[in-house]
Amino acid sequence: MSILRRFDPPAYLTDLDHVPGGRQQWDEFVSLCFKSSIDVQKAVLSSDQTKPGTVQFFDPKQYDAKTTLVEQPIVWNAFPKTLILKFGRDRALQEADSLWPLSPYDAYHKPYDSALPAQRLMLAKTKVWFRPLDEYCEWFVERDPATGRIARVTFTSEPPEYWTAIFGGSVNIDDGVSYRFSGNPEYAAHLYRELTGKPVEVDDLRVKVPFGGLQVGDYNPNNKWNTTHGIAHLNCPPNSIGAEIRLGAGRYDLAATARWNAGHIARRTHLLFALWRRQPEQRSHDWGHRQCTRATESDGNARQPGRSLHG
Repeated sequence: MSILRRFDPPAYLTDLDHVPGGRQQWDEFVSLCFKSSIDVQKAVLSSDQTKPGTVQFFDPKQYDAKTTLVEQPIVWNAFPKTLILKFGRDRALQEADSLWPLSPYDAYHKPYDSALPAQRLMLAKTKVWFRPLDEYCEWFVERDPATGRIARVTFTSEPPEYWTAIFGGSVNIDDGVSYRFSGNPEYAAHLYRELTGKPVEVDDLRVKVPFGGLQVGDYNPNNKWNTTHGIAHLNCPPNSIGAEIRLGAGRYDLAATARWNAGHIARRTHLLFALWRRQPEQRSHDWGHRQCTRATESDGNARQPGRSLHG
């Protein structure tokens, strides 16, 4: 007996109804993310590399823990703690309103700083950008050209994989593991036009120069309408459904193993995506980025974050 019948699109959005087999593909993709993450943890927790380790994290479509399910509120500061720690509050506010070059990307270890003279040449050559907002909430600021005052801020928590599912293309899940969506590029462009109010064409959304494993013609999550000219979904490298699930599996089993080794009860079921901590000394989302999956949905489906908000 399982907890869920299927993984539905983020927030039960209906976009994938415009893609033949879209809902089924999304369900298969999320299931594959769970399977891949669990398989990795089995190898990590193996005591002698011959017998898979016991993994506490589970796929709610395949297993029911048969314990009390607790719905827990998610509270976190969506402003990037990484920027505050690196630059201080005043400079962090400026950097949060800017774009950073995608390559090379390592927000935690490499000393990226747009103010350093040595990096000005890299900035001049950059063609692919991302928002340095790594708390699973990103925004785009529009200003009055005459006064420079903020006229509008658009927020989003939609994962990039969801938009690849709409447009079509392959998503890398882990080494040697990927999933290909059939997609509907015309409908993806329609959604972009709806969200940005701009004349977005299908070709605007395609990769022109290969980067990050993407090839010419693939969906480009860092296209201009999702970076310099607008926003549709998350594009900071850590902000993805796949990363959430991998971290959920890794962090939960690390904590569970530690409790077990200390002689305490290891099993404790909360929100499926809300059990992990990602570098808590550097990032604010202690308990995940939203109440993005409830194990107690009355209709047996998973609720995930979605659709941009304007404020």
